[in-house]
Amino acid sequence: MINSQELLFSVDEHNQPITPQPRQLSHDTGIWHRNAHVWIFNTQKEILCQQRSLLKDSNPGLWEPFFGGHLAPGENYLDKAVIEVGEELRLPVEADQLRFFQEYKYVPGTEFQGIFGLEWNGEPGELTLEAEEVNQVVWKSIAEVRRHIIEQQDPQWTQLGSEAAILEWIQKGAPVHSASAGGVVLNAKREVLVVSQRGNSWSLPKGHIEPGETARAAALREITEESGIADLTFVKELGTYERPKIGLNGRDDISEIKSITLFLYTTAQTLLKPIDRDNPEARWVPIAKVVTLLTHPTDKAFFQSIAAKI
Repeated sequence: MINSQELLFSVDEHNQPITPQPRQLSHDTGIWHRNAHVWIFNTQKEILCQQRSLLKDSNPGLWEPFFGGHLAPGENYLDKAVIEVGEELRLPVEADQLRFFQEYKYVPGTEFQGIFGLEWNGEPGELTLEAEEVNQVVWKSIAEVRRHIIEQQDPQWTQLGSEAAILEWIQKGAPVHSASAGGVVLNAKREVLVVSQRGNSWSLPKGHIEPGETARAAALREITEESGIADLTFVKELGTYERPKIGLNGRDDISEIKSITLFLYTTAQTLLKPIDRDNPEARWVPIAKVVTLLTHPTDKAFFQSIAAKI
């Protein structure tokens, strides 16, 4: 039974937490809250769509191409996504199977939605549906979902405004969006630190930002791991750009799109001794030759754009 008095993870219009409020009050008065959505797709690029239970207090019987639910106080998007897939479909999922797409601000529903993708290649008959939440599920092609929601604006389907971008993302293979940080490190000779990635490409030192870690903390950690340089003086932030990760073959791996933030540092250290085995070599390179050594075209273009600032 749906509990209209359950407390939600309530936030203000800027997604900053406020005192938790009851579900019904939040819906009736437009109090902002958080929700997790999971889009399930298979290798044929079909979307698992559900008809909402007739027992639902909102949009009963309507169709939608995702599964999810409201966050309770203290929950996060990822944990809630795992819980909802397990409860609504009895589908066991590990957190690392989910691919984060974006946080979407759904103004009409006063919701911030954490949107994930999940690849699953089973059949609807294998699932056990939670009757209070889901009436039935079927596979539909991306074209069918697009036609119902975007082209026809079918009143039998929920419409949130984020569907076109999500469908395009899934069509492209639902790449993971990750955040990385690193640095342009200058020594006393104004040479730039460049590192080898797995021995098959060259880049500026950088790496993933770990949960709970700031971008600057991640940058310092990655520079030290990839070069052995630990004595670093922060100068300024240089900017952020995006590109696919570099695969094991040295080519673009579009399964992950990296958002890379770089900072400018100086150091008095000169000895390079990488700690990370995946980054076996580091070099000091004159500024004018950095672009020549960097492997990825987007890395080259970004460095050219900030060269005058260093």
